[in-house]
Amino acid sequence: MPLGTSATTTLPVDRLGDAVDALRGFGFHDHRVDEDARIMTKPGNRFALRGHQRPLAARLAECDEGVELELRYDQWLVFDSGELTRHAQRIADSLAR
Repeated sequence: MPLGTSATTTLPVDRLGDAVDALRGFGFHDHRVDEDARIMTKPGNRFALRGHQRPLAARLAECDEGVELELRYDQWLVFDSGELTRHAQRIADSLAR
């Protein structure tokens, strides 16, 4: 995963496959499958002003509470205005419906 700011949340799903399908709906694509996690990336504009329009990387891993989502910018940034956390929460909220 890229270095820098990250947002972590637990998704309200029982299966990793459900989380993968949800992220595909948000424009993410499979990048790498590790033994303990799945890495997905979303292309974007490196010069975008809004955080969710920048390239993103997501790490999905099963945990006791469901599936953990770690969302990061897929580029180096000095800071995040909180938009990364809001985007991770939007993904989690879409699965709670």
